[in-house]
Amino acid sequence: MKIASIFRLYVTLFALLFLNSNFVSWENNKIKVELSLLDTSTLSSKKVELLVRVINFSGNSIRVPDIVFWGLKNDPYADFILEVEKKGTLKRFTHFDIPDNYNPTYREIVLREVNDKDTLKESFNIAFFYSHRFPKGVYRTRVLYKISRYNSSADIYSNWMEFVIK
Repeated sequence: MKIASIFRLYVTLFALLFLNSNFVSWENNKIKVELSLLDTSTLSSKKVELLVRVINFSGNSIRVPDIVFWGLKNDPYADFILEVEKKGTLKRFTHFDIPDNYNPTYREIVLREVNDKDTLKESFNIAFFYSHRFPKGVYRTRVLYKISRYNSSADIYSNWMEFVIK
């Protein structure tokens, strides 16, 4: 009996931590990051256009760069970090490596304000952006918005968004 009650306690704690971590990851300090496909009718191995919206409900202005930089996990200059996973044969998603061909010329950062209840919108083609072509399959992607570079807020993940390359 004692083992069963301890097991139930661990399952309950795990469920609470899992649900809480998912909620906190895409809405933090009243700043929300949403990810969606820009145009599903043009989706192909060479064209996967994403739209990212950063919605400010914080009650204060947030600082954002005038020109945002996209990058991969280890890019210290990126404002948005892209993650892509591919669904495997066991119906689980695993990390999908994107060749890091993108080498922008960084310049002086000019900041602007996004006021309370305003939205910052950015879109890009992840296939073209990284000179990559996606093989057929089911993928999911999300972005990490590195808001902490210019504000005192924690970095925020977007929701996962699935797409299919036929």
